[in-house]
Order: sequence, then C-alpha cells, then structure tokens
Amino acid sequence: MSEIQIKKGTIIYQQGTPLTSVSLLSEGTVQLNLPCENLQLHAGDALGILDLNTGVHSCDYIAVTDIIVDSFPYKSPDSLLLLFGDDPDLTRDFYLSSLKMITAVMDLCQISKYTCDSLYASLMEYYRDYCKLCKQYQIPAKTLPGFENAEPLEIETKPDSYLRSYYLDCRKIGENEAFRSLFEKTGFIYGFLLRVSADLHLLLRSCEEMEQYLADLSCLLMNEEHIDFLDLFTSLLITATQKGEDTLSLTAAISRLFIRSQNVHSVGQMLYNKRLSEYKQLTSQLSAIVDARSQEQNQEQVQISDRLKHSLAIILDFAQMEPAFCKSYTALVDEYKSIVDKTSLSEDLCQLREQLSEGFYDIYREAFFRSMHSSDLPAVVRMFLYFGYMDEELCGLESASYLYGLQPDVSACGPSNIYLFYDWLRLIYEGKKQPRRDEFDQDYPAFVQAMVNDGKITKEKASELLNDTTEKVIFELNNLFRCAGKMTYGRIQTFCPLLSEHDFIKTPEETLLGGASIQKAFDEIRMIDFSAFCREVMFTDPILGNGYEMIDQEILPDIILMPNIGTRGVLWQEIEGRNRSTPGCMLFPVFCLTDIRTLALRLTGEFRWEMCKRMQGSRWNDVTSQSLTSEYFDYLQFYKKNKDLSPEAKEKCRMQLQRSKSRFRESFILDYITWITYESKGTPHLNKVTRKIFMTYCPFSSPYREALKKNPFYASLIEKYETHKNKELTRISHVITRIQRNGKGEIPPRILQQAEFLKR
Repeated sequence: MSEIQIKKGTIIYQQGTPLTSVSLLSEGTVQLNLPCENLQLHAGDALGILDLNTGVHSCDYIAVTDIIVDSFPYKSPDSLLLLFGDDPDLTRDFYLSSLKMITAVMDLCQISKYTCDSLYASLMEYYRDYCKLCKQYQIPAKTLPGFENAEPLEIETKPDSYLRSYYLDCRKIGENEAFRSLFEKTGFIYGFLLRVSADLHLLLRSCEEMEQYLADLSCLLMNEEHIDFLDLFTSLLITATQKGEDTLSLTAAISRLFIRSQNVHSVGQMLYNKRLSEYKQLTSQLSAIVDARSQEQNQEQVQISDRLKHSLAIILDFAQMEPAFCKSYTALVDEYKSIVDKTSLSEDLCQLREQLSEGFYDIYREAFFRSMHSSDLPAVVRMFLYFGYMDEELCGLESASYLYGLQPDVSACGPSNIYLFYDWLRLIYEGKKQPRRDEFDQDYPAFVQAMVNDGKITKEKASELLNDTTEKVIFELNNLFRCAGKMTYGRIQTFCPLLSEHDFIKTPEETLLGGASIQKAFDEIRMIDFSAFCREVMFTDPILGNGYEMIDQEILPDIILMPNIGTRGVLWQEIEGRNRSTPGCMLFPVFCLTDIRTLALRLTGEFRWEMCKRMQGSRWNDVTSQSLTSEYFDYLQFYKKNKDLSPEAKEKCRMQLQRSKSRFRESFILDYITWITYESKGTPHLNKVTRKIFMTYCPFSSPYREALKKNPFYASLIEKYETHKNKELTRISHVITRIQRNGKGEIPPRILQQAEFLKR
C-alpha cells in the first residue's frame, strides 16, 4: 500500500487504460463519469473495482478536489487475494464500497427509465397537439422524419429484478458486526467483488441503452438541424399568423415544449438557449415582418400568383395530354389537395397516391420530350421538370413563388459530376451519358438483348435500339425514375411524386441542395479518407515492356438530384457494367430534409463495401483472399470466439448486429461513420480488431496519421500501414528510375500520379 496525494482536476484512472491498481479514497471527492450520469465518490469509497472482471477501466475517475488515496497494485486476482488476506478491515471497506456503488447505479438506472418513459409520453402528446392544431387552422400536417420509428423503451440488457433487494441485504450483512468473520474468507470476497463488477457492467449497459434512447427521442424535441417538433410548431405559428388566426393555443403548446426540453439533459443547455433565443426573436418580429412584407411584396406576390395560376392546366397543355386524361387527373389532384392528413395509410388514400403517381410519370415523359424541341420552356413547366411541381395550392404559394424565382438558372448545379435529374435525362438524349442499370441490375444493352432472347424484337431492331437515345431516356424513366423517387423520399408507403406543402418540414430555400454543398460534404470526407473513391485499374504502356502496373485511380460517382423532397441518399450502383474505370451513381432528393454530410458519409461507407464486393467477386467473404469485406465479415461472424475482444467489446458487437438487423453491410457503415467522425480525431470508439481492419483498408490521409502517431491506440497500426506503403513507393520509384535510365521517353503521367498517391 502507498498513500498518494493527487491534485484537483487530475484524471486518476482513464477510460480504456489497463487496470494496474485499485485505491481507497481517504480524503476528498472523486467524480466517476458514468454513461448515464456522473457519480460522486467520497472518503471510504473504493476506486477501480468497477472493472475487476474486465481488467480495463470503462470510465474516467477525476479528482474533484485535492485528494488522498491509498493505492494497492493489481497485477492479477492473486495480488488482490493476498491483499485481502492481510487485512479483514480493508476487505470490509472494499466490500461495503462496492455495495454502495451498485445501489447508487441502480438508483440512476431507475431515474433514467422514468425519464425515458416520461419523454416518450410527452412526444406522443405533442404529436396529438400538433395534429389537433393543424386541423384547427386547416393547415396540412407535416411529417416529422424519425417520429414514426419512436417506440416505448425496451431494454435489451435488462438486469434481474431481484438484484436490488439482494444487494441491499448484502449491505446489511456487511454492516452487522456479527458477520465480521465473513471478511476473513478472501476467496468469497474476491468472487463477490467480481460478481458486483459484472452486475455493474450490466447496469451500465442498460444505462447506455437508455441514454441512447433518450438522445434519439430528444432529437425529436429539438436539434441543430431544426427537423424537430419545435420547428413543426414554429412553422405552424408563422403560417397561422400570416393567415390572421388566433395563435394563443399554439404559443401555449410551444411554451410547454420549451419547459419540457429544459429538463432533458441530452438536449444540451447551449442548444436550448440557442433555440429559445431564436424563438423569442421570431415572436418579437413576426408581426412587424408580416406587416412590412405585406406592403412591399403584395404587388410582386400578386404578379407571381397570377403567373402560377392554373399551373396544372399549363403543364398538361404543354405535355399535350388527352382531354379525358386532363379532366380525370385534375379531379384526382383536387381530391388530394382537399385531404388534410396526406400521410394517412388508409386504403382510399393509398389508391389515390398510386393513381397520381402513374399519371405523374406519364406527364413527365411527354413533357420531357416536348421540352427537347422547345426553345422557350414556360416557367411552370420548368418547375415541374426540375422539382416535381404541379399545382400552386398543393405546393403552397410561398414555396411555389420561391421556385418560380429560381428561373432560369436552376440547372446551374456546379461540379461536373452533379446533375439535376432533368439535365441528366437531357444528356442521355444527346448521347453524352448512358442510362443507369434498372432495379434488377440490368443495364440498357442487357435489357435490349433480353428482348431479343424473348423473341419480342429482332436483332436488326435491337441494333437500332442500342443507338436510339429516345428509347434510352424511356428506359431511364421507367426504371430509375420510378424507383429513385420512392427511395430518396424515405417513406415508401406515403410517397407521392407531386410536390406538396405537407412534405416541407423546412422552407424550400433551406432544403434545396446545390452542387457546392454536396461537393463540400464529400470533399470533407475525402480529406480524411483519401482513398474512398479510388480503385485499382490495370495500366499498360509499351514503355513498361511486357509488364503492367496496378494504378490507384480516383473516380468520383455521378450524383443525380431527383425532383422530390426526401430524407435519404441512395447508392444506385458502384460501377457501370463490368468496366472498373466507370463512375458509380448516387441519388439525392433535390429538397433534402436531413444533413447532407451525414448522408454523404453513409453513402461513402456503403460505396466502399459494395466496391470491394464488386472487385472481389464471389470471394468477397472468403478470408483466405484478404480484403475489406472478407476480413470484416470474418470478424463479425466469429466475434464470440475472438480472443482479442474483451467481454464488453463482444457485447457491443452483439448489440450493433442487433441494431443493424444482422446485416453486415449496415454494421460496417455504422463503424465507418464512427471511424471518420471520431477515430480520425483520436477519440477511440471502435474495438482494436475493427480499428485494425479500417486502418488497413480505409487509412487516414497523411496529416491525420501524423496527428495520431503519438496516440498508443493508433501508433503501431500507422507504423505497419506506412511500412507497407513505403515498400510500394520504393517499388514505383524503381520503375520510374528504370525508365529514366533506359531513356525510353517521358514517364507516363499515370505512373507519376501513382507515386504521388502513395505519398498521401
């Protein structure tokens, strides 16, 4: 034993470090940072016993004041048995301290469960209030992304119900002098401490689940992206005020929401203060803004409103649809406009959405081909082709006016690999692009060949179709267009392609995706994961003789913005056909309701997985053929037997597989997001097996590696990666030197680019 004095603010034991000692606090206060809440430890409490069963500290212990501890080295269970054998009083201190800790954690778990149940009930109440207010003001209710997934709390790692009474009785026994001889049984005490340690970890996992549940629910209350109940209510307040409605009941509901959010710690005080300040500013300026705008914009709004009148009729007329079709489709749109709850799953509404969708696709096809022969598109038709707009009342006059104001520069998307869907179709029509594969992974030539095989067309007709750009556009409209809209929308059951006000959780201006914002999101990822969109391609050149070089070539995917509102991004294909040097294809909604960086990060992870599978072919999960997918597949398939994983790490693997519904690709994407978001900054969240796989196949760029070299979690992995990379760089340098020495000519740019790539 050694007495140690420790200054205030010192980290006594750090999360993730090996357990090398246990201590008794003689004087002062220590804070134990638990997942659910911080726990204060005082004189007489033991430090380090939480992790006797794992041998690795799972939490930080921080000195709140200047403290004095009695420290005891811990090398193995035998060292603790010897310690207990020498001093029964010390044994009793550890025993009672462990019981004090576990009862305190059980209390925290009970509080967390009550908080979770209470917040869920509050969210259900807010949803009922919101729907009631929408009905009161005759304003279409909007759908809050993520709310449909909210469910009552179900804890996967729920502790046994008898634990509380069991440990309370154990505490009474320990405090009773009649049982003092019990503390001379060192084997019993050590085994008991291990049991307490195991149960503490079980309780902490429950706390982690509840904290995650609470964080997910609190995001529905308020979040940084403003996709939450607060934004729904404030948007309703703006619309109701502009209509001249009495908003007293609405402001009361918002006040209740703020009061509730203040008591949810996962919301965060900074976020709460920010949103409260925004709301106060809104309420103080709303009347003035409405009055000022009503005078300044009244005349302009009237003019735009006049131009937007009868939008549907203008679009139908431009597409030259049959009169009978125009009449019936107009009636369907009018019926859809009259429905207040457009997210209902009633049979009648589902059938109406299906009829509207079919008509929409027919109109779009005809309007597109007419536009190819029109030198001056009507503004309303352009809005339809780019955004899916059809009716000024359905879209909402304010949103429709904004889209009208985007004319005629709407197609100026920016980077060369990012396209609005209408512009993408135009490039296919002009022969500059090829249509994407259909949902059955069949490209256009394969589709034509299938018709030949089925006897539907002759070989001569097939030759014509292969060069017919009109048919290529129709193939794209019949396949990618119909599927992509539903997928990027995010809620297939309630999808309708007509641009509708109820889908705008935020304004069109806030949600409209531009090429610059998309490029920025992907550039941020590529700064960290420099090889994300690189693939090996074979390079041959006479200057290399009979040999060849495998070159890492970066090929960015084509990104297509679909004419709809949505919450999801989609990886449609990783390459085109069998040619490894062709770009992949990603899809986004042109009005995106979620954070573009999050979507880009998720799609990049999915691209890495699918690209590796494509490269490996049938051996993608064969660990004898080392690759990203095979090693990750092997790791998850046999994680229970992996000796490199601690029991806690194995439990986290189990929970992640459960969260991803045992889909290995989904689990990989979750780990990839963690790798880029946290691990790149030196904050360890992954286990060492996963970290090794990612450092091997998804290495950080040079600046990030340099910053992490001093971190023990990454040092050896980075050293191993850079040793391998330097060998490749030496080899390619020898190739360059050989070409220069032989005087065969200029060094091929591809070889020089590979040398630069290996330095990244």
